[in-house]
Amino acid sequence: MEVSCIFMFLYTSIKGNITTMQQQRAFEIFRHKLPLELTATQYADRLLLNAYPHVQEAPIIVSFIYAYPQFARQEVWGLQLF
Repeated sequence: MEVSCIFMFLYTSIKGNITTMQQQRAFEIFRHKLPLELTATQYADRLLLNAYPHVQEAPIIVSFIYAYPQFARQEVWGLQLF
């Protein structure tokens, strides 16, 4: 039996010379707005999602790419967030 997995990856990064406090604020804002972004992605890709409904069940993995290690991480935002 062939098993296939689909994952959705989302990458965020902050570049430039900014302070730890500025990166923390950007991180907090992005995490707060992420559900809205996922809803917008669902709407924008609705034709794809309707054609391939199993994609809606894919885990969503968010990679936060930051210079400061306390903000650099990967998070799984669960299944069927759409």
